[in-house]
Amino acid sequence: MALCSCVIPQRNSIPSMISGSNSVTSAQLRPGGRSPGFPAYPRHLASVTFCWRMVTCVVNLTARQPQPAPGRLPDQSGKLPGTEATDCRSRTKQRPGPDEYSSFLWQGSVATQDYLGIGSSMTSLHHSDDVMDLVSRMAGLINNPTLGKFIRDLPKVPEQLRDCQPRALPVLAHLDAAGQSCPPASRGLLEYLLRFRETLFWGQTYNTDDFGAEFLLSYGWTEFAGPRGPIPSEKLACGVLILGPMTEYPAHSHQAEEVYVPLSGTALWKMGASEWTERAPLEVIYHQSWTPHAMRTGKDPLIALYLWRGGDLKQKSKIGAAVEPRI
Repeated sequence: MALCSCVIPQRNSIPSMISGSNSVTSAQLRPGGRSPGFPAYPRHLASVTFCWRMVTCVVNLTARQPQPAPGRLPDQSGKLPGTEATDCRSRTKQRPGPDEYSSFLWQGSVATQDYLGIGSSMTSLHHSDDVMDLVSRMAGLINNPTLGKFIRDLPKVPEQLRDCQPRALPVLAHLDAAGQSCPPASRGLLEYLLRFRETLFWGQTYNTDDFGAEFLLSYGWTEFAGPRGPIPSEKLACGVLILGPMTEYPAHSHQAEEVYVPLSGTALWKMGASEWTERAPLEVIYHQSWTPHAMRTGKDPLIALYLWRGGDLKQKSKIGAAVEPRI
């Protein structure tokens, strides 16, 4: 009995060790009144217990999934910590299992600032559905009716994703500079590109006969959803275009109607016979079907979200400005 009394405090021993005025009785803890034998519980002890459980939770989650430090910039090799290239098939087809959702949801609460574009690190945003969520949330912040019509056609993420093998292009070297000058609303999507650029497929529509070899060094795109992206869709294509500094994307047109949203970089845009117009990040730029348009960058690279819908989404654009813009 003496040993038990040392290990298990008696009814009022804990409040006597800590100030009695700071204790909470069982009547206060339980609505039904004081239960027989239920000891008074000190607020201090409750706070310590809660904090200890939170620290343990954070340590366990951090051990399960290493993450780059918030605000960490790419190193000299152009890589962010934790961005080692992996096989595209295993990465895109893995989804959190039932036993992982508590961790996944907890990380989601931490990543809320990234979703809104005001955070500095990505946590659980490494699935195709997260990319679609980033696009949708950024569009919600912009709140443009024209953009909203395209966003409503974003496809749902299926369980079976298309196998897209990673492919890199020289233009990816300009992503680092773009990530340091993007506005808050587009930062989440830019950081996704920075972190997973080596696991995405980057393509080019043109060849050297179209615009020359120098243009191809400063041009590339990746598709999130569409006929070529990991999320299959024949109704809408959604991805990101990159143009390097001091690059002109000559006039071209296509059957699909199109909307651009620059994520980073102020550039000159031209539509039909109109004059060159400077467009800032987050401006919504709409091109009707077969309306020729062109872009010209200055000292900064251009990173722009694009959405196509209607017509042949895999069509190679028609080069030239022979078609006048529609009224």
